[in-house]
Amino acid sequence: MTGLEFLSSIDNFQKVIIVSAYEQYALKGYEFNVVESMENYVIIHTSNSKEIVNITLKKMMDKLPEDIFLQVHRCYIGNLDHVVAIDGNILKVNSHQIPISRNLREMVIDRFV
Repeated sequence: MTGLEFLSSIDNFQKVIIVSAYEQYALKGYEFNVVESMENYVIIHTSNSKEIVNITLKKMMDKLPEDIFLQVHRCYIGNLDHVVAIDGNILKVNSHQIPISRNLREMVIDRFV
């Protein structure tokens, strides 16, 4: 069974336990740069890895802290703590560039500033 489990860590931030058919491992929530949707899966992009998890983007957003993570497009969630710049309709999150939806652009700019 592939899944995702969120556990509180000592510093009150989320520790994410990812369970796959073969292994179980933990990621710290602050390591997430971008979460990308692929239908019923998401790809969690960190600075040094990509993890595919069987969960929808909506369910993932419901589990992430709203003060740190923001859905900027129907297919992307960005970690505001890792935002480097906004260039037009592109959000630069560390080395990742993700599109900003036209109708969410103003909200993204307000949250970033």
